[in-house]
Amino acid sequence: MCATWETGSEVLGEELRRLREACGLTLAQVADRVGVGQGHLSKMGTGKRAQGVEDVASLVTLRGAG
Repeated sequence: MCATWETGSEVLGEELRRLREACGLTLAQVADRVGVGQGHLSKMGTGKRAQGVEDVASLVTLRGAG
Protein backbone atom coordinates (compact mmCIF):
# COMPACT_ATOMS: atom_id res chain seq x y z
CA MET A 1 0.00 0.00 0.00
CA CYS A 2 1.27 3.46 -0.88
CA ALA A 3 1.85 6.00 1.90
CA THR A 4 -0.12 9.23 1.75
CA TRP A 5 1.69 12.45 0.85
CA GLU A 6 1.53 13.60 4.48
CA THR A 7 2.98 10.35 5.77
CA GLY A 8 5.75 10.38 3.17
CA SER A 9 6.54 13.99 4.00
CA GLU A 10 6.72 13.19 7.72
CA VAL A 11 8.98 10.18 7.13
CA LEU A 12 11.32 12.19 4.93
CA GLY A 13 11.31 15.03 7.46
CA GLU A 14 12.25 12.66 10.28
CA GLU A 15 15.11 11.24 8.20
CA LEU A 16 16.40 14.69 7.28
CA ARG A 17 16.37 15.68 10.95
CA ARG A 18 18.10 12.43 11.99
CA LEU A 19 20.86 12.97 9.43
CA ARG A 20 21.33 16.60 10.47
CA GLU A 21 21.70 15.60 14.10
CA ALA A 22 24.02 12.70 13.21
CA CYS A 23 26.30 15.23 11.48
CA GLY A 24 26.31 17.39 14.58
CA LEU A 25 24.72 20.33 12.79
CA THR A 26 22.18 22.70 14.26
CA LEU A 27 19.05 23.68 12.41
CA ALA A 28 20.44 27.21 12.04
CA GLN A 29 23.70 25.92 10.52
CA VAL A 30 21.94 23.81 7.91
CA ALA A 31 19.45 26.56 7.08
CA ASP A 32 22.30 29.00 6.55
CA ARG A 33 24.28 26.57 4.38
CA VAL A 34 21.38 25.74 2.06
CA GLY A 35 20.01 29.29 1.99
CA VAL A 36 16.58 28.81 3.52
CA GLY A 37 14.99 30.21 6.63
CA GLN A 38 15.24 28.28 9.87
CA GLY A 39 11.42 28.14 10.11
CA HIS A 40 11.19 26.67 6.61
CA LEU A 41 13.70 23.96 7.47
CA SER A 42 12.04 23.26 10.82
CA LYS A 43 8.66 22.70 9.16
CA MET A 44 10.29 20.38 6.64
CA GLY A 45 11.83 18.40 9.50
CA THR A 46 8.48 17.90 11.20
CA GLY A 47 6.56 17.12 8.02
CA LYS A 48 4.46 20.28 8.34
CA ARG A 49 5.87 21.54 5.04
CA ALA A 50 6.26 19.33 2.00
CA GLN A 51 9.82 18.99 0.81
CA GLY A 52 10.29 20.19 -2.75
CA VAL A 53 12.80 18.72 -5.14
CA GLU A 54 15.00 21.80 -4.75
CA ASP A 55 14.90 21.50 -0.94
CA VAL A 56 15.93 17.87 -0.96
CA ALA A 57 18.60 18.44 -3.64
CA SER A 58 20.15 21.22 -1.53
CA LEU A 59 20.23 19.02 1.54
CA VAL A 60 21.70 16.06 -0.36
CA THR A 61 24.40 18.30 -1.81
CA LEU A 62 25.15 19.65 1.67
CA ARG A 63 25.51 16.08 2.88
CA GLY A 64 28.09 15.42 0.17
CA ALA A 65 26.05 12.89 -1.76
CA GLY A 66 25.38 15.14 -4.75
